[in-house]
Amino acid sequence: NRDEDALKALSEAIQIDKQNDLAYIERAKVWILMGKPSKAEKDLQQALQLGNKQAEELLATVKK
Repeated sequence: NRDEDALKALSEAIQIDKQNDLAYIERAKVWILMGKPSKAEKDLQQALQLGNKQAEELLATVKK
């Protein structure tokens, strides 16, 4: 499954570099596609803490 492969790759990227805000953003997008907004929200919160402004916009859509 492509979504699961993407999650695995992005999770590995995050393990290697926990400051990788873009990996958190992309993983959140996959969580959203899979219908798991609470997991997406956690990743977006983390990206936001790392200073990614796009995370704020995406969080607003997840929380609706």
